[in-house]
Amino acid sequence: MKKQNYILYIILSLIFLNINLNSQILEFDKLLVNNQIVNYEKNDVVLSDKDSITFYYFCKTENKEATPFLFRVVLSNGLDSAIKTWNEPIIQYTNLPEGEYQFKVSAFDLKQNWTTEERVISFRVNNFEARLLSDVKNLNKVIDAQDSVIKDLSENKQEKSESIDWLAIVGGFLLSSIIFAIIFVFFKPKGKGGNLSEENSRKFHRLELENNNLKAELTALRSQIEGLQRRTEDMRYRNKELEESVKKLINSKEELETLQNQKDELFAMLIHDIKNPAGIIKSLVELLRSYDLSAIDQQGIIDDILNTTKVIVQLSQEVSRVLALEGGKLNMDFHETTITDTSKRVHDRFKIKAKEKNITLMYEVPDGLPDIKVDESKIDEVLSNLLSNAIKFTQKGGSVRMKCQQIDDTIVFEISDNGLGLSEDDLNGAFKRGAQLSAKPTGGESSTGLGLWIVKKLVEAHNGRVWVRSSLGKGSTFAFSLPIKQTQNSSVVNLS
Repeated sequence: MKKQNYILYIILSLIFLNINLNSQILEFDKLLVNNQIVNYEKNDVVLSDKDSITFYYFCKTENKEATPFLFRVVLSNGLDSAIKTWNEPIIQYTNLPEGEYQFKVSAFDLKQNWTTEERVISFRVNNFEARLLSDVKNLNKVIDAQDSVIKDLSENKQEKSESIDWLAIVGGFLLSSIIFAIIFVFFKPKGKGGNLSEENSRKFHRLELENNNLKAELTALRSQIEGLQRRTEDMRYRNKELEESVKKLINSKEELETLQNQKDELFAMLIHDIKNPAGIIKSLVELLRSYDLSAIDQQGIIDDILNTTKVIVQLSQEVSRVLALEGGKLNMDFHETTITDTSKRVHDRFKIKAKEKNITLMYEVPDGLPDIKVDESKIDEVLSNLLSNAIKFTQKGGSVRMKCQQIDDTIVFEISDNGLGLSEDDLNGAFKRGAQLSAKPTGGESSTGLGLWIVKKLVEAHNGRVWVRSSLGKGSTFAFSLPIKQTQNSSVVNLS
């Protein structure tokens, strides 16, 4: 007996619990977008970021003594959630950013300890899709209006047809009874026929106005669609520009990284080149201090120290020049210069160096060349670099020629030798910074690979250009041209 009572108690409890759970139900009342009711049951609600969306909901309860309950609303877009608890059966959101959203709402009572099942509505904020749906709705309205017009025209046609049939019957009746026809036409058909004509005229006039309005709406809709197409095309164009900008930024970053790597390699090479002659000087000085040498031996060591020091000074000067050129700006001192004097001075300075290697140094610069506006010290440096390289890469007993001439509106310099010559790869990278040519100096001279790069920068600072002609085993000709009429007047030149 107790067992039966216990089972009955459980059944009644479950029934009571089920009734209690089902006695509170939360339902959606309606959903408005821009104060217009929309169908939310298909979960296909789309709006733009300028639209407002309003949710109406309510909680049904069968408990007459129910305590005040609250609503818990949650709006989430996958990244963030907004939660609110209050007692209002309505909530509105505006200016939502684009994305996929879920609106969830439930009701609960803390005192009676119940909570309803959560209700969910999904919607999207998508400007493009919302505008497209709006255009489609407008088009549907136009189509409905056209259907209405067609229906009215059909009904009017049927009405006219019925009137004509009725008048035909009256006409037949007139043939059988003249007196009745006269009376009938006098009292009935004329009056009604006149009213019918006026009514049809009014209907046709109204239909004509509606048709004109429909045409205007169709024209406006076409204009909206064309505008939408233009905006879409503009978005595609801007997206393409953005992609190109991103590519340029990536390329610029890669170029900067390449330049930085080249700079690191350059200074590593310079440090290595300076370290060797510095070590030689140290060894020579220790030799002088450690042994009792004759005057002739001491003089030889001092000469070696002097020559090694010259190498260090040369490297230091090239480093200073590289730093100046890397800064992107170069101080220039333009003034009218007699180019014959400048070239002669450089030639005479290298006579001794050429004689040491038994190299014939030829000079072919005619008198009467026009004066040109240049930075004389920079042109001296260019000629010295090219002439030094020619002697450096020419075997003993060879020849080097310095030539200058006027060609059209330019002065052209050529430094030629019958030395080792350059390969195809050497020609392609001859004027690049730090380029190491395959040919090696014939007298054991040092080479940093910076001279030709500096030459190119200095010539271009004068609005000139450089080039090279060469073939392996037949020597090389390095040349550059300078404009006779110099347009560059600035004391500071921007290097590209």
